[in-house]
Amino acid sequence: MGSPDFRETFLYTIKQLNKLDLGYVHIMDGLAFGFHEQGEPMTLAEFRAEYNGIIMGNCGYTREMAEERLEAGVADLAAFGRPVTT
Repeated sequence: MGSPDFRETFLYTIKQLNKLDLGYVHIMDGLAFGFHEQGEPMTLAEFRAEYNGIIMGNCGYTREMAEERLEAGVADLAAFGRPVTT
């Protein structure tokens, strides 16, 4: 799956989400579930540059990875799943 214009599509979408009063936007930040390889993977920094609200990142994070994103300011929250619960 995937589309060559995924970057434009996601950046357009995140800009539109700015218009809504959302609690947060949850973004998969990583390649733990594969990637279509139709361009370079997007980063939380790209979304942060376009979105003014709260961003939650996840996707195979370790504690160190989560702290790195929080300290860099590209995420406000981090979610943990399989690596922590299994």
